[in-house]
This record gives sequence, structure tokens and C-alpha cells, in this order.
Amino acid sequence: MKKVKIPSTAPLAYLKAAAEAAKSTLGKPDLLPVNVGGSGYFPYWHRTENNYLYLRTWEYINQNVTEGPDKGDDNGFMEFGDPLANDYVGYLDALGYRMSDEDKRRMREAQEQVKETGTELVRAYEGIYREITQQQMETAHVDTKIDYIASYKLVHEWAGQKGLQLDRKVLQDLERHLPDCPASAKPLIPIIARYLTGLLPVSGLINTGFAKESLLSNLRYNTKNPSKDNGGVLTEDDKLNQAYHVGFTVNDEPAAIHEALQADKGFTVRMDFSNFQETTVDLKIEGQAGGSVSVLGVIGIEAEGSVNYSLHELNSQRVDCTVEVEYKGVTAVHMKPTPYSQDTQAGWYESAPIVDALKNGKNPQDSGWVLSPYPSAGLGVLQCLAVSRFPSIKIKYESGSMSKKTEELRHQASVGISLFGIRLGGGGYDYKCTKVEEHGENQGFTIEFQTPTTITGNPLDRRAYVIACGVDEFRP
Repeated sequence: MKKVKIPSTAPLAYLKAAAEAAKSTLGKPDLLPVNVGGSGYFPYWHRTENNYLYLRTWEYINQNVTEGPDKGDDNGFMEFGDPLANDYVGYLDALGYRMSDEDKRRMREAQEQVKETGTELVRAYEGIYREITQQQMETAHVDTKIDYIASYKLVHEWAGQKGLQLDRKVLQDLERHLPDCPASAKPLIPIIARYLTGLLPVSGLINTGFAKESLLSNLRYNTKNPSKDNGGVLTEDDKLNQAYHVGFTVNDEPAAIHEALQADKGFTVRMDFSNFQETTVDLKIEGQAGGSVSVLGVIGIEAEGSVNYSLHELNSQRVDCTVEVEYKGVTAVHMKPTPYSQDTQAGWYESAPIVDALKNGKNPQDSGWVLSPYPSAGLGVLQCLAVSRFPSIKIKYESGSMSKKTEELRHQASVGISLFGIRLGGGGYDYKCTKVEEHGENQGFTIEFQTPTTITGNPLDRRAYVIACGVDEFRP
């Protein structure tokens, strides 16, 4: 996915100022500044005419949102990245349950009592299939061949979604509790039953491990194979093509989001420009220094035919000016992935094992979840987007007079506006110069640009400007 680079402290300060204003306006202290980059604007009308989740909306919220540059710095921002479900699968594939040294010792002592049966089981398994490799054991997060069979294969592949819990009654009729066991492996079941019967003194350890591995197996399967039965969501695209994907829910109805976007609730971010040079200008954002920036790099104004207008060209003199970016229709849209249910084995998202594994670190001392290999990148799950209509722009000069460029600009039918290199609106010439007003002779003037207040057309084409986001984030 192509990302739009945030090149200096100025745009970062702007993103932060907008996020702070959104926090105050919406009463949501957890909102973070965000660079949406190539993801563009939010397709908020998330239900198709057939009442399915709109595919473009699903693609937007199924993004891994993590820290951008200045990682670990409170002045940093969030970036939209690769599909969340893909990165989540990477975590699941690295996830495993490991026993502490003490629990391993107890297990080894118990296994020593059934060593001959274990050897018989490994020999029988490799006789039916092939020799168990070191790579297979590493992938399964086990240390021995017997654990590969009696733990990994038994729980992840043969026991089904309900898992397996050991007691004498279960072991007396083990085949009934292994619904997914292939016919080729059924000759192994009596040997497995004898082996596990000998381990009943440590069944507590085994059942804890089985429960963890069963959970992990279900999470992996549901995420990689979403369907109606396991909590997947049916999406629909513009051409009415339908497909199941991992489940997400947008809590706010499209009509309610649309109505909120038409309201006047909002805020303004002010930028002050001074000390105009040939190519640079000094900038303050909400009174805070933003550094020296490119004249063309903050506010870009372009008409059809690649005609450009810069801030210092609009005034006959190079004088200070202010730019106010006004956001109206500010509202919050809430979303969440479908959580995994232990009761139904449906859903795909469960953060607890990942949180525990990250807390346990690379070399845990106690029994628990571990990640191997240990990840270098984090996971960020969208919980909320602060959105608005596309902002209006007001440029105000306190002295000087309009240049020929301004006279030309006021007669343009429409223009494109860029803010820190990111095109506003639909990406075309969506803004109109709605006001050009002189304050008096050589006393400056004001120019205003707006997009239409009423959003019309195909509901699925409607987009909202993304100001900030709320994220459930996990960092290695």
C-alpha cells in the first residue's frame, strides 16, 4: 500500500492539533493523530442496497493501524498499513503455549512411566505417514515427536472445534471425541489412549495445554477460513459480488452518520504564516511553532490545466497571513472485529493470548503464551474514527491587496485544494472559491473555499474526512 510521507514537524504538528480539537469536540480523550496515507477517505455508507457490509468499508476498517515515525514518542502519529487480518494471522502462527521448567519436569517424569508406549506411538505414526521433522515440531511449537502427535495433531487437527479434555471416561471412548481424525490415523487411537491413560496423574497440566491449543487452533481456522458458520461477514462490492471475510461490525448506522455529517458541530485549526521568502515561510499552528516550511507544501491550490496558486502569489506584497481550516459535521464512527466466542467457537478476534505473550516476553519463566519468532511490528485494531465533512479553507491577509493571481482565482469554476500534500475532497477539483472580500484599500483581504454542504449521489460513493482514530494497539 502506498503511503503519503509526513516530511517534517509542521504536518505532524497539524495532525496533532486536529486530533486534540477532535478530542475536545467529541469528548473522546483516547483519539490519536493519524495519517491515512493512500487509504484516503472513509466510505461511511457501509451497508449496500442488499443490506450487506460494503466491501470498501470492510477493507478500510480491516487495516493494521500502528505507530508511524517517532515510535514511542507522544508526538508521533498512527499510520494505516497492511490488512489487519493478515498481520493477526502472523501473530497467531507465531503463538504457542509453553510450560515452565517445573511443569516440564513433572510432565517428563510422567512421560518416563509410559516411555515404551510413547516410543510405540511414534513408530506407528511414522510408519503410516513419514518421519516427523524438526521443522514440523518448530511449527507446532513442541519439543518432541511424541508431543507433536499426542498434543499438536490430537488437538489442532483431530479433536475438532470443541477441543479435548482428558479423563478416564473420555479415554475409554477416545475415537468418539476425535471427529476429525482421518481414517489413516484411526489405528493409532488405541495406542494414544493407552499413552494418555498413563499420563492421567498430570491431566491438569495436559488439559490446560489442550484448552490453550484448542483455542489457538480455532482462532487460526476462523481467521484463515471465514464463513457464515464461524462468524464471518458477507460483504458486497459495487458490482454485487459477494464474499465472506473475517467479521467486523460498524456500530453506527449509515443514515445516522450521514445526518451527523450535515450538522454544524466542529472546530477550526488556525495556522499563522510570517516571514515569507522566495520558497519558504515560517509557520505556527495553534500558536505553536511549526518551523520553516515550503510555501507550496502547506496549502496547495490548483485549477484545471495545472494552474497553481501559492500563498505569496495571492497578495501583491509578501505579508503575513492566517489560514483557518474549519471542520464541520464532526462525529465519531465506532467499529470492532467480531470477538471469538468460547461457547460457539465462532468469531476470530481474541487479544488475550497476544497480550499475555507480549507481557511474557522472549524467555518466560512461568507457563503461558509465547511468540516465536518474536514479532518486530505491532498490531493496531481500529475502534473509532473521528470524521467530518471535507474542511473549508479561509485565507486572510491583514495588509496588502489582491494580485492578478487572486483576480484570476476568484473566477475559476472550481479548484483542487491540498493540505500538506494530501488532496482534499474526492481528489479532483472539488472546491469552489465562495468568497473574495477586500478589507479596504491596501488593508488586506479574505478568500474562502468550500465544498458542497449536502452530500448527494450514490450512497456507496459518499466519503468522510478522517481526522483522528481510536486504536487498540499491541506493541512488541
